[in-house]
Amino acid sequence: MDSIHRIAGWLAGALTLAAFAPYIWAILHGETTPNRASWFIWALVCAMTALTYNASGAQATIFVAYAYAAATVVVAILSVRYGEPGASWLDWVCMAGAGASLVSWLVFRNAPTALYLSILVDFLAVVPTWRKAHLHPASENRLSWTISTAAMAVNLIAVEDWSPHISA
Repeated sequence: MDSIHRIAGWLAGALTLAAFAPYIWAILHGETTPNRASWFIWALVCAMTALTYNASGAQATIFVAYAYAAATVVVAILSVRYGEPGASWLDWVCMAGAGASLVSWLVFRNAPTALYLSILVDFLAVVPTWRKAHLHPASENRLSWTISTAAMAVNLIAVEDWSPHISA
């Protein structure tokens, strides 16, 4: 593995963790109300993605996947107490999609297929939070999302194998 890829991967992973600091702080201080469905889906999908991504051969870019897996679990747990109350029909539809992805991973036992399904479900998880942020923009932490976007940009430098299952 080329050292520039590894350095970029570690930096992207560190930025990913750093992105969650203001988000968690905002949750604990009542400034952000995470959508429970989104964060539980993300916790599941990020854990699955980290496992399938690792099995697919990711190396330098794996640090972001591990950072997201750990941090989303923390936010999901915090959302139980501090999150948006209730669950909408959209939340339930997105959670059903996440469950279908998990079942397909267990059935197919194919890491790249599970990875692609996880990415699809990851997109579904965005929908409830996007809707909430659109209706109530102050309920999300912009700094956290901005740092997270920067982490993803840095992680592009870490990509050393542009095959579909690694670059995805």
